[in-house]
Amino acid sequence: MALLKVQFLDVIGNLAEETGQSGGGRQGASSVTDINVDRLSMLFLHAVMLQAISAGFIAGYLREARILAGIKFVVVLATVSLVVWIPL
Repeated sequence: MALLKVQFLDVIGNLAEETGQSGGGRQGASSVTDINVDRLSMLFLHAVMLQAISAGFIAGYLREARILAGIKFVVVLATVSLVVWIPL
């Protein structure tokens, strides 16, 4: 997801800025300038955090056969996700 954000969202954001500055684009049609890059980035972050939480609980259950054993995995995975996402 981080690669998708860097390689896709940032490129789309730059393209939207260039298109908005040049005044190009079609009237009445959906265009690149209609994409809210910040909102999509936040959506990706939430998807990553949900995946970290669910994977952590599953890992804890598989390791010790208790759901609450996954809390340590959730904390580690969520922390790693935030540390990777914040500088992007």
